[in-house]
Amino acid sequence: MKKKTDRPDHWNLHRSGLLFLLLCLIPLQTITSIRLKSASVEEGVHLYAGTYHLLTGRQNAPPGYPWLIRAYAALPLWISHVKLPEKDPPPDDMYPFELGSRFLYQVNDADSILFKGRLMIVGLSILLGLYVFRFAKDISGWTSGYIALLFYVFCPNILAHSRLVTLDLALTAFVFIAIYHYQRALSHRRITDLIGASFFTFLAINSKYTGLLLFPIFILSILLFRVAIGKPNDDPPPFGFRFSFLRVTPVRLFLMVFITAVAMTNAIYLFNGGLSSIRVYHNSLQDRPNAVESTIFRQLAETPIISSLPIFLPTAYLRGLDLTLHEDRESLHPNWYLGKLYPKGGNLPGYYLTAFVLKTPLPILIILILPGLLTLYPIIARFRINHRNKKLKDKQIPVNPVERFTPLDSFARYQLIFLLIPCAVFFLFFSLICQSQLGLRLILPIYPFLYVTAGFLMPRMFPNRKPVAPILAALTGWFILSSILIHPHYLSYFNELGGGPEKGIHYFADSNIDWGEDIKGLKAYMDMKGIPEINLMYYGPNGSPETRYYGIRQAPPERVDRSPWAISATWLYYADIDSIRKAIPFSLKTRRPDDTIGHSIYIYLP
Repeated sequence: MKKKTDRPDHWNLHRSGLLFLLLCLIPLQTITSIRLKSASVEEGVHLYAGTYHLLTGRQNAPPGYPWLIRAYAALPLWISHVKLPEKDPPPDDMYPFELGSRFLYQVNDADSILFKGRLMIVGLSILLGLYVFRFAKDISGWTSGYIALLFYVFCPNILAHSRLVTLDLALTAFVFIAIYHYQRALSHRRITDLIGASFFTFLAINSKYTGLLLFPIFILSILLFRVAIGKPNDDPPPFGFRFSFLRVTPVRLFLMVFITAVAMTNAIYLFNGGLSSIRVYHNSLQDRPNAVESTIFRQLAETPIISSLPIFLPTAYLRGLDLTLHEDRESLHPNWYLGKLYPKGGNLPGYYLTAFVLKTPLPILIILILPGLLTLYPIIARFRINHRNKKLKDKQIPVNPVERFTPLDSFARYQLIFLLIPCAVFFLFFSLICQSQLGLRLILPIYPFLYVTAGFLMPRMFPNRKPVAPILAALTGWFILSSILIHPHYLSYFNELGGGPEKGIHYFADSNIDWGEDIKGLKAYMDMKGIPEINLMYYGPNGSPETRYYGIRQAPPERVDRSPWAISATWLYYADIDSIRKAIPFSLKTRRPDDTIGHSIYIYLP
């Protein structure tokens, strides 16, 4: 028999229907923009690498990233029997752009391949959206779940990478889901969550090597659990830590997740080299004359004790991690920041803070800082009431301003700090340690946690909704409208503080605004304007195969001055380089473009 307090069945059906409709907004927005965009810089490499692995079985070709998610994205291509270029990838080339470009635009049908591969990433985005809802609902109810999911499905940065065959959205999804299950395993002691935390940790560390940041996040979560909750024997509700068949401490939980994830990683690499040491790996490179090695690995190989310890990671996985560290520390990838080119790279501590402030929708920034501002509200309100009572010569205070919002109890504070730990770890790692500043996409994993935080805080900080309902409605509408207006150019989104996408190039380049994805839009523009040929300076993976595939004709040298110019936004950072100044018959620094395509390609008419 139902209790009187139970909701009727149609109420739960309506709530599930609303969840389904919100999740449907993800494919609606992404799929409608997929066919409008050409391949971004890295998509050809990832699709080629995944297909190469599925067809040949080689686990680390090309190296630089784990193969698992690349192979996942390439599954529809493998089923479709696509072809590979005859040439094999170089053994240590992290980005075989030439092969990736040939794979897409010469050997196969690029638009068909991109659409199939991108749909696989859209599926991961839907899964992540479901978990964003679950996380917020579990800690603060259905309303919080809907609020968090609403922000997620309209986030321009999430939508930008939900429709690209890159590894950033996959990493974001698996890191978030792993932490969700880990938190539930800490608090609800369910064996299913232990399995979920282990499995999704395995997927995260096999998406990108930055997935390894999960382990310090888990350790910090254990420390927070100890400080906020105490020993498991205290058993304060709703915490405690006892599985149905086994007593497991938080430290043992971490070890179980770590060992399981590492064991599964060795399994997919067929246990090739998992028990070898850094010294053995280092010595194996000496037989390869052109092999590169990162300084960190070289120093570890020279450390007496550490160099002899087993690493418990497959050799192919370790090789990719080594090349990634070499790329970050020694390859000197150029950085583009605040209108200045840094050709030799280098750490820029303010890069990701600036990117976060300028590329995060302004309404969500306001919502996240409002709780801090509300701490001042009781002081201000009490001062105003005392001032009014002084005028009325009434010493009584009729209203307690503190009652206007709900203070956070210990459980709420624990949940809030738990949500902010992953944000802090990713943000500090890429701001202070990583040398390559490659765009907001590297800190994309912080966004689901921020949206759960927003969904968690809003109902708690505004229990009396009447005075703040118009403010919340305005902020939410502003957020949704900003996402709709930038469609389908999500990658180029900048908020109002940055002056919108038109001003984005003054702050950043590369994957923050121009990742080579608008060459298809250039062809559509030329057809619409009746432009038969154009001078093109394109920031893309290769250039020639893409332009030939879409039928873009380059102007011959004798008509350089009489034909329009199409120049990718990133090249504006190279305006002072002699080769660029000599190739272009006008100054990129002084002349303003006559038109833009997707905010990433500038058009200069003769």
